[in-house]
Amino acid sequence: MEYFYVKAAALQKYLYGCKEGAVRQRGGGCVREKRKKRVFHSNALNTLTMLERLAWLIPVCFLVKDVITGWDAYKVVLEDDPTFEVIVALILLTIFLLVAKSGFWFVLVRVALHCAKKQIMKNSTFITAADFDYYRDKLTGISPGEISLLVDLKIEPQKDVAACILKYESMRLLREENGRYDLITDDLTDSRLRPSDRFLIQSLCGGTYDAGAARKWQEFAQDEAIASGYLTRKGANTEKKKKPCVGCLVPILLFMGLAILMYRMMPDMDAYSAFLDSMPPDISFKEQVQVIRDHPEYYGILIQTVVFFFLLLLLLGTPFFAIAAGIAGKSSTARFKRTELGNEMAEYVYGMKNFIHDFSNLSEADKGQVVLWDDYLIYAVVLEENQQIVDEIMQRRRRR
Repeated sequence: MEYFYVKAAALQKYLYGCKEGAVRQRGGGCVREKRKKRVFHSNALNTLTMLERLAWLIPVCFLVKDVITGWDAYKVVLEDDPTFEVIVALILLTIFLLVAKSGFWFVLVRVALHCAKKQIMKNSTFITAADFDYYRDKLTGISPGEISLLVDLKIEPQKDVAACILKYESMRLLREENGRYDLITDDLTDSRLRPSDRFLIQSLCGGTYDAGAARKWQEFAQDEAIASGYLTRKGANTEKKKKPCVGCLVPILLFMGLAILMYRMMPDMDAYSAFLDSMPPDISFKEQVQVIRDHPEYYGILIQTVVFFFLLLLLLGTPFFAIAAGIAGKSSTARFKRTELGNEMAEYVYGMKNFIHDFSNLSEADKGQVVLWDDYLIYAVVLEENQQIVDEIMQRRRRR
């Protein structure tokens, strides 16, 4: 028995003449159908999220280094019977030097990671059709390569080829012996095999699988996903919309901020310089804090000087930040986009990923009803589920 479903929008179109993507509202008339967006959380996305958090170790490492190398100076201040004001001034000075030394590297890394993560998030986002969370039936007629492409619009040969090998083993087409693959049958006319499958099997069994073969197999898989109607190449039948360059305003705004600060600081700069020169060269840190405390008229120029310094650092670093953002974003940009059919199939893949991810939470009775162990193992590998789930599926697969 075959099962199928009809989307609400299609039914509304048939019954009421609403255009595709619209539904009939109560009282008449058609309104735009609201559809949710969902994101595949791949290993690449999780890794970038973790690296974003680890980027905070950059200023921490600089801080530890400064404290260790400058401990003698800190010790002199702390042994000079410091007041609360001196402690606060020492903390503020430490933060200022920390930002000055590590700020460039911290911002550079964070910008690169953010742009790469943003692009991968875009690649991994699809529009729901039926809006369900779990799917446990077989994904018929879709290859591991197409599943991978539907997840994040990219092929990852290492895991995707591994999933294909599991598929060929379950079909009794090849076997692994002593680190090499041997054909069990020379008949590769099975209708379930595609050109990419035949090419990969011949490469693996012929000992010719290398980086070049992996790229060629990847091209086969991409072409098949397009032929199946799941993907389309970017730029095909679409006009690329030009978006305003918001980031281009950053250096302009920084330059304007520096100019305004400089204009405000100029009248007081000579007096402030004379004030600093009047301090004895051998004055202690505690005495410096006390002198500055007794001259509140210079608080404003002091704060403006600190702000000016940070803005200048950001302005000088902007070209490097822009280059890092461009490289990170470009390296993660996909050459494809999902079609309407691709979004629908992506939801089935999303439901399967959720089902496998929560597999360990199933009761033993529910697990006993599952019969698609070969398929689940393939899906678990291509969808990058954790090793514990893969091992459990492997064990149940062997018990069949």
